[in-house]
Amino acid sequence: MHIKWKIYLVTLFTYATIHSIRTMWSAIKSDLTVPPFNYQVSFLGTLDMVVLFTLAVSMNIIGPKIEKWGPKKVLMYGLLILFVLTVLVGLFLEMNFTSQEIYVMVFGLGVGIFSSLGWPSCLCVKDL
Repeated sequence: MHIKWKIYLVTLFTYATIHSIRTMWSAIKSDLTVPPFNYQVSFLGTLDMVVLFTLAVSMNIIGPKIEKWGPKKVLMYGLLILFVLTVLVGLFLEMNFTSQEIYVMVFGLGVGIFSSLGWPSCLCVKDL
């Protein structure tokens, strides 16, 4: 298989994974408005602001350092951490954790910081 196809398939899989994880975080927000959570719409706006703030900060701080750390490793560990955070949020929802701080922290970490690792990493992958 030519290297071009390998890069194409890895990039496609990575973007599909990042997109499915980001879509999952949006779907979770609608679950937080029904019992037992009953969070207000303003709390969902707070989650969005936390995500946007952490995404902007992490892209500016982590983005330039990715070349030094190794884009493949950063992408791999970033997706692994996103998977773990996704499982944790699922467990939190199943166990009916209603603490708003938990969701703010996990959304900030998951969507804001660790999902930003995929974007610059995918752009930096040069060869496999």
